[in-house]
Amino acid sequence: METIKENNLSNEDKLAIAVSFLTAMQKKDWEVMPSLLRPEVTWDIPGDNILSGKSIGIDGVTAKAKLITSFGMNTQLNHILCGTNNVAISLRNQANRDGKILDEYLVSVCILEGNKISSISSYMSDIPMMDAFFGKALENNK
Repeated sequence: METIKENNLSNEDKLAIAVSFLTAMQKKDWEVMPSLLRPEVTWDIPGDNILSGKSIGIDGVTAKAKLITSFGMNTQLNHILCGTNNVAISLRNQANRDGKILDEYLVSVCILEGNKISSISSYMSDIPMMDAFFGKALENNK
């Protein structure tokens, strides 16, 4: 059986990329994003709310990160899981806003190419709660 390894990153490298991405979001250090993201990067979030849909490119993904952080969520890191060519970030997000409660678990799978993120797909535990908390999607965000 022949095994092909598409990415030469060590698990430590993958962890470092995930931690750097999370740290940039927590500290709102948007200047670091281009060093972590490939130019053609995408980020897809499910649901029918202002965060939902696919953002494309460094500017689009950074704009989505800025929007997410603007809601003042308390984010708890549960795990960072390494795969062959990717890394998955498991989080719990909690927030209260105008009587709306957010308490969800999510996993964001980051596909890596070289030492940068080429795509992010987020999976949510409670999409109806997320839709209610974040509000209706903007037409240009879908």
